[in-house]
Amino acid sequence: MSDTHTFDVEEVNKDSNNVYVFISYSHDDMEIARCLYDELNNINPDRVRCFLDAYSIRSGEQWHSEIIANLRVADWLIFLYTGRERRSYDYCGFEIGIFASVHSLNTSKKIIESARLLCLHDTPAVPSLLSMVQNRLIRPYQAEDPDGTSKEHEFYRDSPLAQFFEDFYYQYPPVMPLREMLPRVPGRGSQLKEMPNIASEIVKRVKNLTMKFQEARKNDPISEKFYQVRMEIDVRNAGPQVITEIPGRSTVTAMQDTFNLIGLSPDPDQNGEMRTTWGEMRNILVSNNETSSWMDKVEDDILDAVHQHNLRSPEISFRARDGQFYRPLLARQIIYGNGARKFSVIFVRTLPRKFVGDETTSALLIGLILASRFRFVFIESGQELLNKTLGDETTEPEFQLACRQLLYDVERMEQESSEFGMNSPDLLQDSRFAHFQGGLSESTESRV
Repeated sequence: MSDTHTFDVEEVNKDSNNVYVFISYSHDDMEIARCLYDELNNINPDRVRCFLDAYSIRSGEQWHSEIIANLRVADWLIFLYTGRERRSYDYCGFEIGIFASVHSLNTSKKIIESARLLCLHDTPAVPSLLSMVQNRLIRPYQAEDPDGTSKEHEFYRDSPLAQFFEDFYYQYPPVMPLREMLPRVPGRGSQLKEMPNIASEIVKRVKNLTMKFQEARKNDPISEKFYQVRMEIDVRNAGPQVITEIPGRSTVTAMQDTFNLIGLSPDPDQNGEMRTTWGEMRNILVSNNETSSWMDKVEDDILDAVHQHNLRSPEISFRARDGQFYRPLLARQIIYGNGARKFSVIFVRTLPRKFVGDETTSALLIGLILASRFRFVFIESGQELLNKTLGDETTEPEFQLACRQLLYDVERMEQESSEFGMNSPDLLQDSRFAHFQGGLSESTESRV
């Protein structure tokens, strides 16, 4: 039986002559909220009552009950949205639900019958939850010439934010305006052109609030560039007690240059991002006879990270579609409160290796070294390798690990030979012929 928490909600004594405003915001946008709080209060300090939790809740009070009580009496519920993530205690749907219930608003469709529930934002779009309310876009004035004061005034006077302030001055529905204003004519639209003093006052408030939105953007990144190709892997429900492999449905997000390296070309989604799944990526690589051993390396590292182990799998490099060699490295892990995890993997390009000396003799030396290594590992130690891999006492996990290691060893030799330029059989043949021809010339000269 789960515990239930109840709160004693104290009623707020509401004066019908006053206007009650509840400001909802992300705590990262505190300065914007304070500016709106001040601008609304200054319209008519005797009648405007704004609720802003940073100002309105005293230390030691039940903040849940305070919020609910002030939502119930609010004539306006105003959301501030800049695109920043709202934390768990930054309510949104909760506040809409209470406000809509008190005012009998239909939340199943866009709320257009009341301008008292709205969102002020400077983003191209708002979350779906806020799309049902009235939206007012914040737009800064872009000066076209130094003497554009009159144009700036007109721009802000005709802006969506000025429309909000005009509605607020009049109150909605108009019962008793907050200032001396012309009677509002239903269906006529804005009347600010006919009230120059009120218009100048509203323009000043619009500019102040717009500047606060702009100031909040100063700490936002304006550009981002990564100097290593990378991908991000989203693993859901990655609790350390259950995950034994990366689920095939895990989302893989990367730029086109990253997918080009491994021979994939997924279609962009509705946000323009290129995505695939871990399972789809492996299936495509296998069906195209592309190496997928680097995925095993990444998976081993991610499992070690989930289980809080040191990264134990050996380093591995692979030849990408551009002909270069890359090493996958697990660079970052983000853990979310719901158990989901995001892993960032970067692909570091390896430097080409080359023996110092004559190309023909170097090629022969490289060939001898790689051939000797192959003989030592797979021929001279072949019986020991078979016993270890296929022995009667070998368990299934040990067999899989041994087979994976065998693939690593074979691919590593192939990659090393390519890095040294030995991926072309003609090179070794030309080197042997040149070495033979050089030795023959020296022998002929000595006889003469």
